[in-house]
Amino acid sequence: MDNRKQIIKKYTVYRWRLFLGTLLGLTIYAILMYIFYFLFSGLWEAISGTAVEPPVIDFMSSYDKPAQNGYWIFVCSAILCGLLLSAWLPSKIGASLGKYLLGVCYVDESGKKISLRQTLIKTLYNILLFLALALPGPIIGFSMGRGSETASLGLLFLATAVVLYYAFKRDESGRTLSYRKSGLVPISRKDIQSFKSEITPI
Repeated sequence: MDNRKQIIKKYTVYRWRLFLGTLLGLTIYAILMYIFYFLFSGLWEAISGTAVEPPVIDFMSSYDKPAQNGYWIFVCSAILCGLLLSAWLPSKIGASLGKYLLGVCYVDESGKKISLRQTLIKTLYNILLFLALALPGPIIGFSMGRGSETASLGLLFLATAVVLYYAFKRDESGRTLSYRKSGLVPISRKDIQSFKSEITPI
């Protein structure tokens, strides 16, 4: 492991702190998603003339057309929330809201201020993981109908295993896939200057 990776690993905050920050931010996500879902549902019904029902916890094969519409609106609302709260907001305040409240800040690999491009890349990787969970069930259940439950559950378990692997596996620098690919380093705000002075000569 090269010296730069060692320094990044040294300053990268612990996994539990990032996870706790994510949990704190979920409250804002839930509120914003409800607002988007309410607005988009009304727009969809007004434009298409078809009904929308909130998705429920059940096999996708049992969803009628209004529930299917509701599910896709839920997915779109989640993606829009991710773009706003995980990409745009961190580019302004330095981290997602929950992590910001815990004193976590994102910097680039040289300790400099992050860009919207970097937070957008990180968010897009996380959206891909979300879609890996959100798409297999509906694609099979909505298209194949009754009798597709086994195949749908099998794909869901497989997707869950893949998502957990990429969401929690850390590389030599101590970062997960989305942080590494976006060039972001999640560190404590109080360590920014120390990290910058230590990483700069490398």
